[in-house]
This record gives sequence, structure tokens and C-alpha cells, in this order.
Amino acid sequence: MINYILLSMVFFTISIPIYEKENQSFELGEEVNIPFYSLATLNDKGTTLVFQFTDLIEESRCPPKATCIWAGLATIELKVDNVNSFALSHGDLSRRSQGPMTNTATYLGYKIYLKKVSYFQDTDYRMKGKYTITIKVEKEKNQH
Repeated sequence: MINYILLSMVFFTISIPIYEKENQSFELGEEVNIPFYSLATLNDKGTTLVFQFTDLIEESRCPPKATCIWAGLATIELKVDNVNSFALSHGDLSRRSQGPMTNTATYLGYKIYLKKVSYFQDTDYRMKGKYTITIKVEKEKNQH
């Protein structure tokens, strides 16, 4: 019976996808790289925002070593404070035919910019666990 329980625990542990859940701190105006499913925390004068790259929604950019007639785009899901999610895109946003896509979001008076969606090597294309995003956060400018 104990062998069955141990074997079940090993099987269950192996079947769960493991993503490294790093948490790094960054400052206002600084670009930060966030690997898939990892966290980045911004502390700004008493306000703490936690960002997590939770999904690669779309990857239509030109595959490695291919020739394409348009640049395409990558769309990701960025979760903020484990509550709000934003779909942000990087690439040729002007040629998108389905709904407006954006590379910015606003949350609690902060402007979030998606600067880059990247993967390390050619074989990582469309493998969401191998992607990293680069964001930058600034205070939203007051408009008078």
C-alpha cells in the first residue's frame, strides 16, 4: 500500500508542469524582463504592483528562418496584482484586422508598456514556457 501511495505521489508530481516562479524587483521607468509565469514587483512610494506573464495568446510573427510578407505580432496576457489581466501585443499592430490591439495598458494611474516579446533560440518559437517579455512602467501623465 505504501508503495502505491509513493508511486502515485511521484506520478502526480511528474505530471504537473513546473514553471520557475521567479520574483524580481524593478523601479519606475526601468525595463524589466519577465520569463513566462514569473513575477516582477514594482514598489513606488507605498504602492506595490506585482506583474506576471501568464499566457502567450498569439504568435503570428514570422517564424525563424522563414520569409514573410508582413511582420506579424505576438499577443500576451499580463496579470497585475493577481486580479486584473491585460492582453498586450507587440509587432505590426497597424495591420491587425480583428479588433484593436495595443502595446499599452493603464492600471491605478500607471502606464504599462510592452516593449518586447522574445524567445531564446529558434527552436523555442511558439513554446510559451520559453518566452520572456520586457515591460516598462511609468506614472501616467496628468492631462489638464
